[in-house]
Amino acid sequence: MRRWAVVLAVTSSCAHARPDALALYREAARSYAAGDASRALDRAGEAIAQEPEYADAHILRATVLSGEGRASEALADYEDVLGRDPMHRDALGGRALAHSDLGRHEAALADAERLLAQDSKAIESLVLRAYVSARAGRLSEAYRDYAEARSRDGALWRRYYDAGVRDLRLKRCVLAERSLEAACALAPDRPETHVSLGRLHAERGRYERAAGEYSRALDFLPGDAEVLYLRGAALLAMGRAGEAIADFDRSIAGGLTEARVFVARGVARRAAADAAGAEADFTEAIRLDERNRNAYRYRGEVRHERGAFDEAERDYRVALSLSVTAEDVRALARVVADKGEVDRAIGLYEEALKLPADADLRGRMEEELVGLKER
Repeated sequence: MRRWAVVLAVTSSCAHARPDALALYREAARSYAAGDASRALDRAGEAIAQEPEYADAHILRATVLSGEGRASEALADYEDVLGRDPMHRDALGGRALAHSDLGRHEAALADAERLLAQDSKAIESLVLRAYVSARAGRLSEAYRDYAEARSRDGALWRRYYDAGVRDLRLKRCVLAERSLEAACALAPDRPETHVSLGRLHAERGRYERAAGEYSRALDFLPGDAEVLYLRGAALLAMGRAGEAIADFDRSIAGGLTEARVFVARGVARRAAADAAGAEADFTEAIRLDERNRNAYRYRGEVRHERGAFDEAERDYRVALSLSVTAEDVRALARVVADKGEVDRAIGLYEEALKLPADADLRGRMEEELVGLKER
């Protein structure tokens, strides 16, 4: 897919915009490039208010909205442009993607066909049709179009991959997914495309799909320590602790001996009821990184569970010296209460309740505090 987005340099159509609208558009484009979606939307909206028929500003706003998962609102901007110019390429491409995001697959395919009718040699339009075909479940047609695009330009995948990685870094997950799916389809034998798509799925909580992409990458990079760690993390998030431990073991054996790996394996071992192994991993993580608050917090929990209250309190206090959260203060309050120091525990609960916390955590702390006061 062509970006079907704003060209961040000022395009030829921008030259006809009023200077004040043009300045606002440029500021919106810079904000978008920097990952500030809110500011980009505000400035694009101001540019449109200054000049309602400013096509590039509508396209930019639609692109930002699309990246925020607001396809219906994006569609309105694309329709506005197409109402004046029915064959506007960026608006047609953007509308095709918006339709696809909304599950209107036939409408998406129709727009992709219109683009190809304009220029059958436009390779970005061919990739767009492949993408919306795949989303519509027309996999043989998608495969045909991707194969045709690949035969025309063997390096095409790199453009989509780079765009996807950039959008993923800026947390524009909807746009990143489009580009990375296209990159994977255009270069299925490139492990980096699968790794990046796996990261995106993990970012969006789709851990099974993430693990699948990491497994595809490992087909081409057997034994890669980083990818094994990533797959292990996805498996752990799915509750498959045993498989996660196996991946973390292989990752460490492959030379990835960083604190984050030992923390992750410690969490997995704890989930697998191996408290001693978990504590050893958290201790190793602390040796590697003395400021790893998660390692202190998790080791404190393991020590608390085995009744080593003084050691647990020390770990919790180190974690709190690195970052203060209501959950961490609550953990400290609980171990202090288990030591029989009720008044000190009550003070800690009251301190925790002054900190930001979601409704569920706040409710649990209030209930526990009432119980302490009734002792």
